Amino acid sequence: MTKKANEVKTTETTQESPKLNTVPIIYDETATLLPTYEPYPKWLDKSGLPPTARIVYKTIYNRAFSLSLKNSKQFTNDKGHIFVIYTNDDLVKDCGLKLSALKSAKSILKEKGYIVV
Repeated sequence: MTKKANEVKTTETTQESPKLNTVPIIYDETATLLPTYEPYPKWLDKSGLPPTARIVYKTIYNRAFSLSLKNSKQFTNDKGHIFVIYTNDDLVKDCGLKLSALKSAKSILKEKGYIVV
């Protein structure tokens, strides 16, 4: 049995070691070379909204966009309005804002007519 154990050890150590100054390429389906990009309505830049309101609108817009692609009939009404369920806690995490900043941004968006709460 010791002879077999020695054979196993020798086969394991005979693997080719990487050459100096080389980086092995490892393919992983979850690995990406570019950061994730999200759609952004360009009119937001000229809308006159404060940056926090733009961040909140963009986040809600991205969720609405992804929902409309997946199940457009489930999340829309007969007028074509898209409904998004987004709790304040989730929106705070996704936007990286404090709750008070989120609430003021949502009130601005509601006042301008961009969202309906």
